[in-house]
Amino acid sequence: MECEARVAGLLHELDQAHRQRDEIQRELRASSEARCELVRRLEEQQEINQSLQDDLSKANALQAPSEQFARELAVKASRLEREIAAATAARSKSLEMLPSSNLEAQVDKLRQQVEDMVRTMQLTGATPTAAAPPPSAAAAAAAPGP
Repeated sequence: MECEARVAGLLHELDQAHRQRDEIQRELRASSEARCELVRRLEEQQEINQSLQDDLSKANALQAPSEQFARELAVKASRLEREIAAATAARSKSLEMLPSSNLEAQVDKLRQQVEDMVRTMQLTGATPTAAAPPPSAAAAAAAPGP
């Protein structure tokens, strides 16, 4: 009887060992499946990361020329602003150099002087190509002598 009890105990232990084995196998399968899922998700994320890295590299490659273009435009704009400022200053300076009085009045005065000179020359018989004396000297020459 003792043998039978011992055999029954061993069979019971064997049955428990089989159940533990089955449970461990189920856990192992579940763990293996979870691991496979994690590996699959990791590979998927790595592909996404690689794609993003490629996009970032392309964006950086495009950004460098656009930044250079922006710097060149800024330099050109600055140069143009300086040229406009210089042209404005030159124009202001040239306007300052003009007489402040009315130009038309000066032109009329010069026209009157020329007309007076022409009359004086006609009175003295001088030709317009000869050097004419100033109007006061022409008047003195036209006056009868002593």
